[in-house]
Amino acid sequence: MSYPPQGIVAGIGDMTKAVYDPDKDGKLALAQLVNAVCSEAEALNIAKSVVTKEFFVWVNETESILIATNGVLIANASETARFEKFIIPHDFTTLVEAVAIIQPAATSTQRFDLIATYGRIGETFNTHNEMDLDIDTAMTVDVMIEIDVSGVLTSLSPGDSVALVLMADATVNIPNCIVQCLRIKYS
Repeated sequence: MSYPPQGIVAGIGDMTKAVYDPDKDGKLALAQLVNAVCSEAEALNIAKSVVTKEFFVWVNETESILIATNGVLIANASETARFEKFIIPHDFTTLVEAVAIIQPAATSTQRFDLIATYGRIGETFNTHNEMDLDIDTAMTVDVMIEIDVSGVLTSLSPGDSVALVLMADATVNIPNCIVQCLRIKYS
């Protein structure tokens, strides 16, 4: 006798369900296989929980003298890239990743400060006010990099109106780069 017995698909623990193999050839229709593991409703809930979505936010305000075609140049201690008032989508549940996409204009260690304020309708605009200072990042000229900004977005919820500022640190390692955009991934 072969294992598993003809006509039965074996499983482990909660995943065990019997499925009839009418041709006894070990080939099951996709619908049968899905039902062997979980119901259609269960599969949909699993898919919804693991689907990652993303959106981009372009720099929409700056103190920079130069706005490049692909972003904003930050090349001295008084310049900032501001991502003003973007809204967190209604289907947001968890922040997966939040990064600033940057094109370095010099090979060096560059230092940034991050400040984020956010709140939603019915809250003050700065219900959440978070900072991450002295972020040093080694960069190579023209090699695109991402800087993690999730540390200032720890309490996001659907409908939040977010303002995030990426600014040159005025003390050491002054940036020389083009800030292109933010990429927010969520589930």
